[in-house]
Amino acid sequence: MKSNKIAKKFKEKLENFSFTSKLKICSIISSVLIIAGILIVSIFGFNLGIDFVGGTVLNVKVGSVLEQGNNYNIVSSQLTNIVENNGFKVGYIQQEGVGEESTIIVRFVDKTNLTEEQMQEEIDNLKTEIQSGLSLNNETLNVEISNGSRIAATASRSLLINSILAILIAVILILIYIAIRFELLSGLTAILMLIHDVLIMCALVAVFRIQINAGFIAALITIIGYSINNVIIVFDRIRENKKKEAYSNATPNELANISIKQVLSRTILTALTTIVAILALTILGVASIKEFLLPILFGLLSGIYSSVMLAGPVWAFISSKTTRKAKDKTEVNK
Repeated sequence: MKSNKIAKKFKEKLENFSFTSKLKICSIISSVLIIAGILIVSIFGFNLGIDFVGGTVLNVKVGSVLEQGNNYNIVSSQLTNIVENNGFKVGYIQQEGVGEESTIIVRFVDKTNLTEEQMQEEIDNLKTEIQSGLSLNNETLNVEISNGSRIAATASRSLLINSILAILIAVILILIYIAIRFELLSGLTAILMLIHDVLIMCALVAVFRIQINAGFIAALITIIGYSINNVIIVFDRIRENKKKEAYSNATPNELANISIKQVLSRTILTALTTIVAILALTILGVASIKEFLLPILFGLLSGIYSSVMLAGPVWAFISSKTTRKAKDKTEVNK
């Protein structure tokens, strides 16, 4: 009975709630986040990983000693210190395999202004220090080191260019779809929401100093598609309601509020199932997968926020202005 009363009270509050009246405060929140991101990027830049600046992955095989007590934390801390003391920036460090196959994967950014031969010499020196510097209980560990992968700076630049092209192609195809499917105003608003979600996602990545690698580009393209899908659901409902006789005299604000409320439960429930899965993987997953999942989580939250709190209200605001101007022009001509 108590749950029914709570549900009924919530339903009543939702029916009386106006999304369009919150446009100003929501716009301020978005602006603050985007400006904060721009300032962080202007001062510190993005935290680019080895996929974009060049780097190396070393596989340090240490065997079954990692399975005992706190040994992994001790060894990984020593390994991080050795790498950083040699002037490299550690991207991530994690364990793979079990038992005798236990290996610590360390990923670090290359030094700048060095030739490939000089860089390889630096890496060889680093390997020597790792073999002599890792120890447990004052005994040097017997380790095997191999190169997992190597990304040169030239390859990183090529990847960056290809990533930008992939994003542009995705955006252009989405814009073509919007132009065919929707009226001009809905299409322009959808594009505005797409830009908003991308900027919010990039701003949060910059603020939290999340490392940007190839996975971030995949996350960005995923969010571009997700954001447009959420907004399209709202505009589809607005378009359907505009055709109904019951809403023939409704104002743009009324149409937007009605349409948002009709799709709200679908939008939130669909998003929640996705967010729960991503949160679980983010909490339990390894460091490398978090570089992909955290930006997606930021983008998902921004996509829900923009489709519910911004898309409809922005459409209603512009529609009201254009309708009023059209009426004024008609009256003047009369």
